[in-house]
Amino acid sequence: MSRFVMLILQADSQLFVRRIAREVPVWIADTQANAQIKASSTADPEQMTWFPLRAGESLEQAAARIAMSLDDHYNEYSQQPGYDTLVMQGVNAAAMPMDTLKDLGFVDFEESRFGLVASK
Repeated sequence: MSRFVMLILQADSQLFVRRIAREVPVWIADTQANAQIKASSTADPEQMTWFPLRAGESLEQAAARIAMSLDDHYNEYSQQPGYDTLVMQGVNAAAMPMDTLKDLGFVDFEESRFGLVASK
C-alpha cells in the first residue's frame, strides 16, 4: 500500500526514477525521452507502470488521463488507506487540466521546478 504515487511524463534523472520506484508506485510515459529508464530499470516491475501517449496528446493531457487510471489502482476503494499524494514530473502546472484532478478529490496543489504536486 502506498499513500504516495509518482507520475513521470518526462524524467529529469534516471537514478531518481530507479530509486523512487523501489519505494513507491511510479507510472511512466513510454516515450523516447524515457527510453533509457526502461532499458536500464532494475526496480520491481510491479512498482513501475508504463503507459503510451496518444497521438497529438500533450504531456498535461496525458497526465490527466493517466491520473484517472492510477486513481482506480490506489484510491480508498482499492486499498486502505487510499493514496493521498500524486507527484507529477515533467508537466507544466499552468497547462494541467485541474478539473480532472479536482474530480479525483485533490484539493491542494503546488507547482515545483519538476512539475506539480497534488494532495487530497
